Amino acid sequence: MTSKIYFFLCIALGFLLAGCWSNQPAETTVLHGSIDSYSILFENLSRIPKVDEQGVMVGMIDGDEVAVAVIGNNTFTEDTLFEFGSITKVMTAHILAQLAVEGLIDIHGPLNDHLPESFQSSKWENTTILELASHVSGIPENPPGTSRSAEMARTFDRDALAAAMDSTHVNNSREMAIYNCCYSYIILGLVIEEATGLSYAEAVQERLFDPMGMETASIHGWQGDDIAPPLNVHGKPSWFTDFDQAAPAGALRGSVSDLLAFLDASIHACNGDDIVAQGTCLSQNSNLRPTDSASTSWGLGWQFFKDDTFGHGGQTDGFQAFIAVSPDREKGIIVVTNATSLHGLDGQVGSWVLRDHSISEN
Repeated sequence: MTSKIYFFLCIALGFLLAGCWSNQPAETTVLHGSIDSYSILFENLSRIPKVDEQGVMVGMIDGDEVAVAVIGNNTFTEDTLFEFGSITKVMTAHILAQLAVEGLIDIHGPLNDHLPESFQSSKWENTTILELASHVSGIPENPPGTSRSAEMARTFDRDALAAAMDSTHVNNSREMAIYNCCYSYIILGLVIEEATGLSYAEAVQERLFDPMGMETASIHGWQGDDIAPPLNVHGKPSWFTDFDQAAPAGALRGSVSDLLAFLDASIHACNGDDIVAQGTCLSQNSNLRPTDSASTSWGLGWQFFKDDTFGHGGQTDGFQAFIAVSPDREKGIIVVTNATSLHGLDGQVGSWVLRDHSISEN
């Protein structure tokens, strides 16, 4: 990440603290390991919960140390389930990376070559899988005729996707990266299904959840009964978001334990030689960023910050999360909450993982 981007991360952190400083800090309960070295980080995060039902779960890996803590709602455990929203895109990209390693797809080749026949069109000849994954494809953020909403996620099916792709205009200028919350990764789900012969949910289960030990992670439904209550920006009850064809863009559900398993696999990926490790390592390659765009920090799923550090945020109507990883530092962190009121969460978490030592030492 350039110094300018790092500066804006710090500014985002400042706004978060300014907005939350008047709140009384919530109680922090350590569920696993020690957080003594990260007192400033947890002091800042403790000012986030605004109502009794809200909790902030934090899972951290720092070398050989693993810590899990909950701030606020003390009924939450390491196995409490949350929605992770757009962190799903990282899972989608990891599967694409595996398929590329296996030679089943070409991430630099025409998208048209990897679509089901009924979805193919000349308009996709000049669009690549990597361009879709790194947000420079020149297609709209949402499928034509839809808006970003829980209703769209629930009702957008295969027929709706076919109609949307038929009416899509592709802007091939690609002058800059514009984060595509939904549409590009919905299309990438088609690529996965065509290459594997599996549904998207089956592919994620077989290629990521099972081999990485993400035991309660799921795409549809819940793998357990310990589910955090969703809250909106005002701390009032919200609702769960169910996905149909839009699942590859935001349907991931699971626990902090699931994402700690994913963090551990991500930190050590480039030391492994199995297909899961190879695909995970490929997704972390900062050179996999389009060269025909003016400026982008997005690669194959991840947003790159600085050196080998990368992350991704996620939000649904009742949850918000952020994940960041630094393999060189052997550090990773996941922060998730059952509310949508966390402005600047990426700055808060990113500033921790970008440092060579814990925040309290700087």
